[in-house]
Formats: sequence, structure tokens, C-alpha cells
Amino acid sequence: MEEKQLSLRDIWQMVCRRKLWLFMPLLLVTGVAFGGSYLLPVVYESSTKIVISTTRLVSRELERMLPTDLDRSPANQRLLANWLASTRSEITSSDYINTLISDLNLKPDETIVKEAAKMREQFPEYKVGTIVRKLQIDDVRENIRVSLIGQNQVIITCTSDNPKRANELATKLAEIYRKKKLAEEVRSVRESQLFTDQQLALAQKEYEDAENELVRFKNSYIADRLKKGVSSQTNLGQIDSEVDVTRLEISEAVDRRNFLVANMVVAGVDTAMAAGDIPGLSIYVENALEATREVSNLMNKYVWKDAKIQGLQGKVAYALDDLRSTALIAVQSSYPMLSPSMQEEIGEFIYRRYQIEFLQGKEKILRSALDDMKSVLAGSPYYEQMADRLQRKVDTKKETYGTWQNQAAGVKILQAKTAAEAESKYRILEPASIPLKPASPNRLKISMMGLALGLLLGCCAVVVAELVDHSIRNIEDVETLLGLEVVGTIPRIEPVNRAKQISTG
Repeated sequence: MEEKQLSLRDIWQMVCRRKLWLFMPLLLVTGVAFGGSYLLPVVYESSTKIVISTTRLVSRELERMLPTDLDRSPANQRLLANWLASTRSEITSSDYINTLISDLNLKPDETIVKEAAKMREQFPEYKVGTIVRKLQIDDVRENIRVSLIGQNQVIITCTSDNPKRANELATKLAEIYRKKKLAEEVRSVRESQLFTDQQLALAQKEYEDAENELVRFKNSYIADRLKKGVSSQTNLGQIDSEVDVTRLEISEAVDRRNFLVANMVVAGVDTAMAAGDIPGLSIYVENALEATREVSNLMNKYVWKDAKIQGLQGKVAYALDDLRSTALIAVQSSYPMLSPSMQEEIGEFIYRRYQIEFLQGKEKILRSALDDMKSVLAGSPYYEQMADRLQRKVDTKKETYGTWQNQAAGVKILQAKTAAEAESKYRILEPASIPLKPASPNRLKISMMGLALGLLLGCCAVVVAELVDHSIRNIEDVETLLGLEVVGTIPRIEPVNRAKQISTG
């Protein structure tokens, strides 16, 4: 038996015969789909786009001094997927959503409250408020989607049955993400600064301890070496400082003397007489120098602030005061015709001349005493070795302290840089807006899907109807069914009335 081949004409005739089977499911399913779309809940979507970028606010030279961060931009598809999954998990975490609920003061639905009450019966150890918040977080999480564009643009999409609420969720969630990411970066820099500050304080203490150890060794050695029981190291510093002060006083006294000489020349005073020796004034200089020698001799026994030292210093001051007053009296008796102001200047000139002589002698005495004390220290190899070892320790601690100071300065610069870049690194590129039309249900899409499904069901119905229909429609069906060859056919003759209707039509 030969297989029957279907042509396009046969298929078209079959469709024409079974058109009801084709169009009824098509119209019915499409109508049900379109009408059912009105029964679906209306959902609004609002999206916001955040771009993550790095802004260079410092020079490249300074950038090399700062700790560097690895580039967070994914380099390939696998890293891109991992980064997206991490970002999605972070934004939809309970911490973010709980902050979102608190900031927007979202109230739980009645269904959530009822479900929480039922769950409280199964878990009595939990409070109802805790269960309600957990269910509310899960409910809000279902309405959040996170996607990625490129390598550094995060899109947050929130859905709700209220367009304003969808906009509030997207806007607030983007702000929370931005604030938390910036807080994480600033916190990491602050932790680094805290560690650096702690190490800096420790290095400073070690440096100060090393210096104090060196000073204690010198003081104790000098006290033992001189067997005087006083800290001669302090006296060394005082004598050295006194030498510097004396040198400065000499310079000031010389300048003042030259100024007074110029005034005397202008006033027509004979400077030769004022420059000569005046009987009785040299004794005051000798007394002051003698007191200074006694001070230098007592420095090995007493500290600079001891009462005996201070008494001798007072003796020097008294001698100089007597020198000044005696010089003024001598001028008043020698130049009675001059004005009191000019007499005072000449008296001061004479005083400055003898003062310079005293100061120069004082400097020599103090330098000699300073050299004597230092020579005592220089006579001990043990002292030199220990002092050198302790000095190297001080230098090492000082270098370490300086290193941590530089590190602390770098961290402060980094913190300032991070704060400056905060506003531009996580930037909301496209703020969320209130949706003007719902995102779902999409009635056109649902209707087209219903149309496609109805067409498919109609085609299936036509095929099934054709397969179960065993009617004889042509010569081939007769020959196939009876196994006989058809000799002839009788054409179909329309009735007369039917023919007339056709002709008149």
C-alpha cells in the first residue's frame, strides 16, 4: 500500500474544513490570557545606577608613598560573576535591609504579623517582634534585584505595588550602599592610623628611655668619678650655656659702647679722658672675677642652683652695680657742666669699658673650668665604650621613631585623600524616579503568549480531528478502503432551484 503524501493544498483544505477547531482555541485562550492579566497584581519598578570609580586627587609621586589598593574591577567573566554575586549578597543582606526598614519606618503587613504569631507558637523562645522583623526582611528582600553593567556600574531595582514606595526603596537602598562602602574604606584607614599611632607611641617611649639611660649613665659615672655626690653633667651644660650667654653679653656691650662713643663725639665730649683709667674702678672688676673663679671651683661640689653658687653669682652682680654707680659719680665730678643725660651716657660708657674687661675674663675662667671637667671624663676607656654603645642605641631608636613618624604622616595623607575621594568614588549616576506605569502585568506580552498558545492548541485540535475522522472524501479513499479500482465517477448535479439561485445571484 502506497503512503499518502500531503500537499499544501491538502493541508489548506484540511484547515478550511476544521477552521472551527483552529479558531475556537485561538480566540478562547487569547481572551482568557488578556482578561486574566487584569486579575494579576500591579507591580511598579524603580531603578538607580551607582558607578564606582577612582579619582586621582594627589600627584603620582605622592601616590607612590601611600599604601596602594588592588583594583576591584573584575578582569574576566569569572571574576565579574563573583563580584556581582558578592555585591548582590551584600546589598540584600539582613544588615542593609534592616537599615532600610528602619530608615523608611516600614510597617509590617498584617499577613506577616499573623504568620509571626503562628510561628511564635512553634518557637516560644523567640519574641514576636524578632520573628516579625525576620519575616519582613525576607519579604523586602524578594522585591530587590541587583544587576551589573560593565565592570563598575551597579543597578539596584526595587518593586512594589505603590510607585512612590518603589522609588523610596531604590533611593534609600542606594544611599545605604554608598554610605556603608565609604564607611568601610574610612574605617580601614582609621584602623591603619590607630596601629601606626600605637607603634609611634611605643617607638617614642623606647627612644626616650634610651636617651634617659644614656643621661643616667653619664650622671652616675661623673658622680662616682668625681666623688662629689652631685650631678656634674648638669653643671657641664650650665657652664656651657653660661659661656654662650657671656659671649652674647660681650657683643651687646661692645655695640653699646660704640654707640655711646658716637653720641659723645657729636656732643663734643673729649673721649680720651673718659677712656683713661679711673682710680678705684678696677677693684670692682677684680672682685667680680674673683667671685667667678670661686663659682668655677665649686662646680665640682655643688649644682648650679645651689645656695652657695647663687650667693657668689649675687656677689658678682653687686660688684657690677657698684661699678656702674661709682663710674657715674666720677663723671658727675669730672664733667659738672654737662647735662644729666650726657653725664649718664658718659658714665655708662665707662661702665661698659670695664664690663667688657670683666666679661672677657669671665669667659676665660668658665672655659677653663669646662675643659677641666671634660678632661676628667676623657680619662676613662670604659666610659667612652659605654657612652658609645648607649649612643648607638639612642641613634637606632631615634631612626625607628623617625620611620614611624613618616608612616604616620603617610597614613594621615591617605586618610585625607580617602575623605576627599569619598564623594566621587561611589557616585549615583542615575537616581531612582517614580515609575509612571506598572512594570507588570505586561498585557501585550501576556496576550501574545495566549495567542501563540491558542494557535498551538488549535493546530493540535485540527490534527487530532483529522486523524479520528474516517469519512470517505475522494477516489483514493475508496480504492484504499475497498481494494478495488474505480471505473468511473458520477459528477454532483445541483438541484434546479439551487442552479437558478446561483444564476440569478
